[in-house]
Amino acid sequence: MAGPGVSDVMQEVEVFQVNPESERTAIQRVTALRANRDHAKWEAAMAEVHQATERFKAGEVGGLIPAMVEASDADATTGEVMAVLKQHLGWAPPH
Repeated sequence: MAGPGVSDVMQEVEVFQVNPESERTAIQRVTALRANRDHAKWEAAMAEVHQATERFKAGEVGGLIPAMVEASDADATTGEVMAVLKQHLGWAPPH
């Protein structure tokens, strides 16, 4: 027997499709951001994200969010910051 909210009925679901032009624009913007950012500032900020994530993993609180904000201010992308978190914390997709 199916649990609450579970059904044996199959439903058609519309799958989201990214507009190719929007995707090209986003890729161009990220490419330009990475090419034009202050690389020394970005490197230092990302190094601090690595260190703050390790300290967080060891139980220290309060340092990770400021490090992530600093990385963002240094033009780190969300994906770059998330990659550090995944590397140190072992996060993976839920499926």
